[in-house]
Amino acid sequence: MTAARRLATTRALLDQPTPAPVPGQTAIPLAALAVLEAAETDATDLREDDHARATRVATYLASSGWTITPA
Repeated sequence: MTAARRLATTRALLDQPTPAPVPGQTAIPLAALAVLEAAETDATDLREDDHARATRVATYLASSGWTITPA
């Protein structure tokens, strides 16, 4: 892909309207993404099911100082 094409694609994505909020959905601070990615990577490497994956993500977030509040 050429640089001009990448720029046009990026511009098109940026020009899209912001999606409407979903009831019950919470914004996640960008700083938490590294923690989420680490938990997801470990869960994938360990071939965990959805429940174990969710527990791992919550544990990683809590151990990194993030507060988890159930919706």
